[in-house]
Amino acid sequence: MRHLRHSLCATVAALFLAAGPAFAAGDFQFNVNYGTGMPVGSDARTAFQAAVDAWSTRITSPVPVQINISADLGSTDQEGNPFGPLVIGSTRVGSYGVGGSDINLDYNTVRNAMASPQRVARDPILAALPTSAQVRANVPTTATFDNGTIGILRSNQKALGLLTPSNPTYGLADGFISFNSAFSFDYKRSDGVEFDKYDFQTAATHEIGHVLGFLSDVDDFDSNTSMASDNLTTLDLFRFGQAPRNALDFATFARELRPGIPAVTSDTANSYDMSTGAFHGDGNQASHWKDDIQNRGQYIGIMDPRINLGQIEDLTDADIRAIELIGYDTVPEPATAGVMLVITMGLLARRRRQAV
Repeated sequence: MRHLRHSLCATVAALFLAAGPAFAAGDFQFNVNYGTGMPVGSDARTAFQAAVDAWSTRITSPVPVQINISADLGSTDQEGNPFGPLVIGSTRVGSYGVGGSDINLDYNTVRNAMASPQRVARDPILAALPTSAQVRANVPTTATFDNGTIGILRSNQKALGLLTPSNPTYGLADGFISFNSAFSFDYKRSDGVEFDKYDFQTAATHEIGHVLGFLSDVDDFDSNTSMASDNLTTLDLFRFGQAPRNALDFATFARELRPGIPAVTSDTANSYDMSTGAFHGDGNQASHWKDDIQNRGQYIGIMDPRINLGQIEDLTDADIRAIELIGYDTVPEPATAGVMLVITMGLLARRRRQAV
């Protein structure tokens, strides 16, 4: 995870330190700093908050956890970069260590936190997570695999107790989510989404999923063919070219980091097809489920890489299972709950599908 190093913005830091709400015991919460494109009372802010609430109803924590997000809507992202012509939204993750050191941690430290006795009691497959000495990964022939470190976003570190409120950077942004104002959005899905607009809540839910850690280092190799070495992300620990059948397979099978190679996210009981790369794969960033059109029309979850005009998409069991595996405590879906769609790299638009 070498591409996620970014400099600290002092203004944003001050805002987060000032705006952070007080914790309640056993609390998991999001703290959002809205930019000028999403002012108080705006429909965009209301829709984004609905996406926050959708995730919040499904995640809990035995200790206080606060995820900090900076969100804005405009003609450029929050670094001032223009959006690609098909990009509805994008997410930049927060990193405040030299060379991305704060989101590339010691492999065994993270592995042991994911496979703690409390987590294994709930989820036995986590006991089969390989150690640094055991883990293998398929990488491009021009590269080597770094098994000494693992990419883990700040939000994911907080869920695992590896980044705590005592850390001076705890109150800073864990993710910067930007939406492209060149697109026509429908901000009120309660009465349906207009046929010529994109559902903003769906896009926002998708982006938040990336901030939580839905990310693959396959995208590093895909976008930089000269990359000499890279590690896994926490989600990549469950990415295989062939689904493992049992705990032994899960422990010994190589993880799949090569762009263009079919892959699944699997815990042996559940396997979900993944995208394989924007440049040297199926045309979609690997940090997503397989596009439903490419997946025989089967929608896997909110981390689908594309959204259609007039379409509402929601969280599914696959989305919740993914974040559960990488370290979040989750709760069953409320009887009246309905959640939506998110992305870290960039949510792509496509024309509304035509009936066949």
